[in-house]
Formats: sequence, C-alpha cells, structure tokens
Amino acid sequence: MEVLSVTLKNFKAHRDRYYEFRPGANAICGENGSGKTSILEAIAWVLFDHSEYKRAELISVGAKSAQAMVSFISHLDGRIYEVRRCTSRGYEVHDPQLNRKLELKKLDDVRCWLCEHLGVGVHTELAKLFAETIGIPQGTFTVDFLKSAGDRKKVFDPILKVEEYKQAYDQAQKLTSYAQAQVQQLEQQLQSYDQQLEGWEALKQQKLELANTLTQQQAQMQTLAQQLAEMQTELQYLKAKDQAIQTLEKQVQHLQTQWTSKQEILQLLEENWQQADQAVQICRQHRPQFQAYQTAQESLKDLAQQQKQRQQLLQERDRIQTTLRDQQVLLSQNQGQLSTFAKMETELQDWQTKVPQQQHLEQEKTTCQQALQTLVSEQQQLQRLQELRHKQQQHRETLSQTISQLVTLEPQVQAIPNFETQQQQIQERLGRIAAAQQFATELQTLITEAEPQQQQYQQQVGKAKALLKSLSLTQAQTTQLSTLLDQGAALTHQIIQQLQTAFADIIDPQAVTKLKQQLQQIKTQLKAAQKAQTQWLMLEAKQQQLTELDQGMESWQQECDRIQVSLNQEPQLQSQLKQLNTQLTELNNPQGHVSILTKQLQEAAQLEAEIARLQQACQRHEQSLTTVDTQIKALGDLEAQVDAQQQIQQEHQEVYQLYLRHRNQANTFKELDQQRRGAMATQAQLQTQLTAAQAQWQEKLHVHKPERLAELSQTYEQLQRQHDQLQGGLAPQQAQLQYLDQQLQAKQALAQERDQILITLDSKRQISQFVTDARNIYKQSGPRITKFYLTEISWEADRLYRELLDRPDVALQWTEDYEIQVQEQGHWRTFKSLSGGEQMCAALAVRLALLKVLVDINIAFFDEPTTNMDELRRRQLAEALGHLKSFHQLFVISHDDTFESVTENIIRVERAS
Repeated sequence: MEVLSVTLKNFKAHRDRYYEFRPGANAICGENGSGKTSILEAIAWVLFDHSEYKRAELISVGAKSAQAMVSFISHLDGRIYEVRRCTSRGYEVHDPQLNRKLELKKLDDVRCWLCEHLGVGVHTELAKLFAETIGIPQGTFTVDFLKSAGDRKKVFDPILKVEEYKQAYDQAQKLTSYAQAQVQQLEQQLQSYDQQLEGWEALKQQKLELANTLTQQQAQMQTLAQQLAEMQTELQYLKAKDQAIQTLEKQVQHLQTQWTSKQEILQLLEENWQQADQAVQICRQHRPQFQAYQTAQESLKDLAQQQKQRQQLLQERDRIQTTLRDQQVLLSQNQGQLSTFAKMETELQDWQTKVPQQQHLEQEKTTCQQALQTLVSEQQQLQRLQELRHKQQQHRETLSQTISQLVTLEPQVQAIPNFETQQQQIQERLGRIAAAQQFATELQTLITEAEPQQQQYQQQVGKAKALLKSLSLTQAQTTQLSTLLDQGAALTHQIIQQLQTAFADIIDPQAVTKLKQQLQQIKTQLKAAQKAQTQWLMLEAKQQQLTELDQGMESWQQECDRIQVSLNQEPQLQSQLKQLNTQLTELNNPQGHVSILTKQLQEAAQLEAEIARLQQACQRHEQSLTTVDTQIKALGDLEAQVDAQQQIQQEHQEVYQLYLRHRNQANTFKELDQQRRGAMATQAQLQTQLTAAQAQWQEKLHVHKPERLAELSQTYEQLQRQHDQLQGGLAPQQAQLQYLDQQLQAKQALAQERDQILITLDSKRQISQFVTDARNIYKQSGPRITKFYLTEISWEADRLYRELLDRPDVALQWTEDYEIQVQEQGHWRTFKSLSGGEQMCAALAVRLALLKVLVDINIAFFDEPTTNMDELRRRQLAEALGHLKSFHQLFVISHDDTFESVTENIIRVERAS
C-alpha cells in the first residue's frame, strides 16, 4: 500500500491543512509545537483506529468537531480510496474513481475493510498493530533491546504472539475443566436417578391392591343407590302432602293478618276523609276574597318594576345633560383655533416650488463625491500594482535562468529506475548469499526436523476435525475449533516453505567479489542521478510558475492603464462639486421648510375633523334627551296606584291566611275518597278468601298420616349415611390411586431421562477427550511456531542490517531470549557492546523485520528518531534510512535538517498563527 495524502480540519493544531506524500522516505520537518506528530497521529487515527487521546482532545480550540481524511493506494486491488473520519459523524469511505461513497455503516465493517485493503488479516487488531510494530514510538528504538532477558520477553512475546499459544493453552484449561465438570455432573445425575428409581416395583403392587378395593366399594355404593331411589319416591309423596297442609295453614294465618290490617286502615281513612270534606267546604266559601288578594299582589310587583325603570331613566337624563354641556364648550374652543392655519397654507405653497431644484442639485453632488472617492482608491491600487509588477519582473528573470539549468538534468533522472533496480537486485543476492552461508547448517537441521513434524501435525489435525463432526457441538463451536486447527496447520506449512526457499538461495561464493564491484559502481551513478532528480523534480512547478507569472503581469498592466485614464478626470470633478455646494447654500433648504409646515397643517386638518365630530355628538345627545323625557312622562303617577293595591291586600289579609291553612287538606279529598272505597272492597274480598282456605285446610288434615312419614324418613337417613360414608372414603382412595399413578409416571420419566443421560454422558466423554487432545496440540505447537518465527525474523533482520549499513561483510542474529548479536570480522558482539550508531541500525533492522514478517506491510513511521542524539549519531541514522530500499514508504518526523539530504520528499510544517 501507499499513503498519498492527508487532509486535516480542526485537528489539534491544524485548522485546515493538506499534506501530500511520495514513495520512499518522507521527512516531516518543523519547529517544536508546529504539529508534526499530529500528522502521523491523524493517519494512525483514520487507518489504524489508534489514538492515545480522548475525542475532545483531538478538536482544535473553539471548534465543534475534528476531521481527517487519508488518501491511499489499496494493497488489495491497487486502487485509490479516501477514508474520512470525524469526531462527530464517524467513518466515511469514498471511491474517487467511481465518485461514490461505500456502504460501510458499522465501525466493525470499516475495520474489516481497512484490514483487507491494508494487507493484514481481517482479525488483526489495527490499533495494537500500529502501537507495537508500525508506528515506532519516540525514543524507544534501542531501549527495549537494552533490557534484561526477562524484561525483553515481556515486550516481544506479545508481538510475536507467543503469548497467544500460551493463552490459548491456559484458556483451554477452562474448557477442559468445563468438559470434565459436565462429565462429572452427568455421572452424579446418573447416580441420583438410580437412587430415585428405588421402590418402583413396590409402588406397582400397592396401586393394584388399591384399585381392587375401590372396585368393591363402588359396587356396594351402586346397590345402596338403588334402594335409596325406591324409598325416595314414597318419601317425596308423603312430604308433598305434609307440605301442602303446612302451606294451607300458613295461608289461613296470612289471610287473617291481612283482614285485621285492612280493618285498621279503613278506620283511619274514614277519619281523614271526614276532615278533608270539611276543608273543601271552607275553601269554596272564601275563594273570591283569596283571588282578590292574589290579584293585588301581582299588580304591586308590576308597579315596583315600573318605579325601578323610571329611576334609571332619570339617571340617564342627568348623564346626557352633563355630557352635552362639556362637548358644547370644547366645540367653541376648537372653532376659535381654526382661523390661525390660513397663513401657513400660503407659505407652504411658496417653498414647494423650490424643492425639485434642491433635489436635482443634491443628486449631482452625491454622484460627484462617489466618483472622487473611487479615484482615491484607484490611485492607491495603481501604486501597489506598479510596485508588485517591478518585483515580479525581477523574479521572472531569476525563474527563467533556473528553468534552463533544470532542463539539462533530465537524462540523468530518467536513468534512476534502472540504477535502483540493479542496486536492489545485487543487494538481495549478496544478502541471501551471506545469510544462507552463515545459517546453512541450521537451516538444513530445521528443515529436516520440521518436515516429519509437520506431516504428523497435519494428520492430528485431520483426526481432530473428523472427531468434531461426530460430536454434538453447535455449528459455531465446530466452526471455531476447525478454523483454529486449519490456521495452525497453514502457518506451519508456510514457515517450512520459507525455510526451504532460503536454503535454496545458496550460490557460489566466488561471485561475491564481482557483485560488490558492480554494486559500488551503481551506487556512485545512482547517488549522482538522485541528486539531479531532487533538482529536476522542481522543473514542472517552475514552468507553471513562469506561465502564471506572465499571465498575471499582463493583466496587471491592463489594470494600470485603465486606472490612469480614470485619474485624469479628478480636476473637473472637484470644480463641479464646489459649484454645486454654492447653489445649495443659496436655496436655503426648501425641503426642511416644507416638512415643518406640512406637519403643522396636518394638525389643522385634525382640528377640523374634531369640530365636525363634536357637532354630530351634540346633535345625538339632544335627540337622546328628548327620547328619555318622553319615556318618563309615559309612566304616569305610580305612587297612587301602589297605595290602592296595598289597601285591597289589607282588607282580605285574614281570609287569605284562613284559605291557605285549609287548601292543602282540601286537595287530598279526592284521593282519600278513592282509597276509602278501595279498602272497603279489599276487606270484603279477604273475608271470602279466608272462609274458603279454612275449609280446605280442615279437609286435608283429616286424611294425613304423619307416623309413616317419620318411619320412612328414619330408614332413608340410615341408608343415606351408609352411602355417604362409602362415598366419603372413595375420594381419598381415588386421590391415593392418582398419587400412586403420578409416582409411577414420574418413575417412568426418570427411567427415560436416565437412559438419555447415559447417551449424553458418552458424548460428553468424547468431547472432554477431544478438548484435552486439542489443548495438548496448542502446547506442542507454540514453541515450534515461535522458533520458526524467530528464525525468519532473524534472517530478515540480518538482510536489513546489511542494507542499512551498506556493508555485506556484517551479520546479525536475534536469539531465543530476544538478544541482538552482531558479527563483524568473524567475531560476535552483544548489543550493549555496540556503538550508538550500530545499536540504532541493529534495533531498527529487527523492528523493521518484525514489520515485514508478521504483517507484510512495507511502510513504517518514525517519530523523532534522533531525539537526544549528537550530530554524528543523527547523521548515521539518516544515512542508514537512506540506504533502506526494502520499504516502499517511510515517514520520519524531525525538528532539524538531518534527513533533508537523504529523503525524496520534504514536508515542512509551520506553527499556526
């Protein structure tokens, strides 16, 4: 893959920045605090989901959100993609060639997509990958390798995934314990089932005996039921006759009680009827006086209402008279003020004739002032354009000379790809020769040991997968275990193939001298061509600058000519402005006078309207006053009418009270008369019913036999008690029988469950054995795969070390305890005994080898690798990175110019103002 550019908006110190990168080394330079590290942090945040900051800490001060966009070439399909990330909106992935947004909605979908296009496994933890391998932390190049063996294992075991096999082995212990626990649990359940099934045959015998007893009792109950049914018919007949006699007796008693009650009610009604008849006679005698009193009372109510209406009319007349007097006074005052506005009308007409002339002069004055102001701005613009044109003319001459010099460098630049290819080919051949010669014996031993072990391991994997299919596992569990086994087998096969390839690269040592001579000659030619390329790459930009410069100078000259023509009009405009000011002063501002007089005359119009309104109001009030007087006269003498009606009430007051006392009782006469007649008829009917009921009761009483009823009832009760006793004992026995049946069914179910437990136990024992075998495979595979990893990384680090130092006569190995050892002139030296520059190159070689072997990514990031180094060490590290051609793209952050001479692209970062 290749990172092409990064765009930052409100990201930490960068408000709106765009940085472009190229293949090879990219030096990011600038002073401290300018935001160099933020560029790599943005790439890590977008492509690798790695950030050591909280989301709010990524946002610039004053902004609401931070955004970063990284454009890169995919490792998967070689196409360009843009990945955008925002602190508020999240991820967006765009395809610029198709001009569309990819449908990646979830964060996990974006991470899987990034893994595929970055060239790493889809299950890779990108943040951990960047933190531990790709983004080499500042100041940690050599620190980890200077630690003790135990501390080094803590650092590099997780990177080499050694701990993953140990963790898989340890984690499988839980699975093993779980499988064994399941087997033990099933065995305990089986023992429990055996205990619960004890006494099953005894329950069966008890159920049989109880069923026979129930059958006998049910037959006896059936015989008793038949006898009770026969006796019940006669008993019901006798009880019916006894019940009929009792009913007749109660009916006679009830009729006697009703007759007595009706007699008492009839006597009370007779008394009330006589009193009501007397009240009716009194009311008929005094009804004319009562009606006269009521008529007088209604008349008084009407007269009181008329008195209230007359009082309201009098108050309304007083209010209208007061309002009329006030408005007549105000009308007289307004008519006196109206005569003062006639003079103002004449003066207004004189000033209005001068207003058009004033408006015309003021418009001409405004136009003249605007034109003069424009000329002042154009004079300043002309001075700036002339100064700028002079500077650009000098710049054009210098630029033309530079372009001529750069054109002559093109033949050297075109030869660079050929030189680089030849150099890389020769270096790779020398590296393979030296590494293969040094480790030839070890490689042969590893291959000899690994091939049979790999075949045996493959057979074990096949057996384990076959066993998986026969076990009752879920689909997810089967898939997970099969995937782990396949990954281990594929990794073992891949490492053996790499070892065989390395062993096959051994060639004739006599070719080394010739290859070194060719390499030295190509390096000299390449260095000269690269120096020329650094300058030649600026040609296109310089030519574009020259074209843009010529176009700009031509447009500036045209603008200068136009401004000069405009400036020639200034004297004429100044004279015109002076003349207009004089004419306006002589007019004495007619518009101001017209405005003042108009406002005053508007008050006159309002006064006339107010006078007309007051005249109309006075007329309305006079009409209202006439109407009210007419209504008062129409009411007449109300006090005399009131006295006459009160006299009538006094004359009939006593009779009115007497009538009221007897009126309610008289109103009840008709109802009492009807009740009296009804009570007499009901009493006669009750007497007839009572005589008939007494005769019927005496007749039935003579033929009744109570002795037979008592005897039959006693016998029936004895048989019924016997039947009830049998029936009462039947329910508990049936419940017991049902309970026994439930117990037997439960025992049967337990037996079936026990049979199923036996089947499950056999399956769980097989699973437990399989998990134990798989755990042993992890235990055996971990050390062997780790050893293969160390061999591969050591071989790659040895090749990179020679490439960094540009020396084929040195060697490097990384031991099993992660100790770096370097061979020079036949002697092996430990890491601590190396010089500072050698330590830096050796540590860098191992870290880059980890990157190449473990994830196969050919880019790396270096944040301030020269921190706390003197000038010599900084220069040595810069030269070492300059020799490194195995990586497609490097990013180096530096606050000095150490890397400028060895990098193909320099990105300068300035502190935000």
